[in-house]
Formats: sequence, C-alpha cells, structure tokens
Amino acid sequence: MFVLMGAIPAQALSKSEKTALVGILVAQIARCYSPAPGQTEAAVIKLQLERNGSVADLQVLEPQPNSETNQAVIRAAERAIRRCARFEIPAKFAASYDLWKHVTIQLGH
Repeated sequence: MFVLMGAIPAQALSKSEKTALVGILVAQIARCYSPAPGQTEAAVIKLQLERNGSVADLQVLEPQPNSETNQAVIRAAERAIRRCARFEIPAKFAASYDLWKHVTIQLGH
C-alpha cells in the first residue's frame, strides 16, 4: 500500500484547483509507482516541471540515502516519475504555470 500526496505553492490558484492539479499528477505517477518489497519509508520528491509537463529537475527531499532501504525507496520514486513523465497538464492550468512549475510529491506510507 502507498500514499501519494502533493503540494503546489498557494497564490492565484483556488484550493479546489490546487487539489485537482495535484490529483492529476498523483494519478499519473501512481500508474508507474512500484514500491520496493516491504517498503515502509516514504519518499518526498520536489519536481520542477516544464510547461509541457516534462520534468526539468527532480530533487529528493526525504529520505536520506544513508541505507540500502532508503536508496531503494528513492530509486522506486525516481523510476515512477521518469516512467510517467511527460505529465498531461490540462489546458486550463496553462496560464498559471508559474504557480505549479514546482510541485512536491510524497510517494509511500
């Protein structure tokens, strides 16, 4: 079992729009996410997205890569994001790109 959560900086998007966009991204990543057997750690990943939904940058915020288990968690999260990228971003969000180009996603428990 895994949980996907995300955050978008709050500015001009309404709460329901932020929730909808995070849900869209999470659903796309979930299709590609395959956690390591017995994985109990979550990975928190900060993404920088291009306007077309491709990943410009990916930064692991948690966990620290100080164990084989954590490294497996990180690899599973990175693999899911890279497999699913280029994300399909609905056209209605195009004008607010500056508000969603940086997204933080949590993969795992």
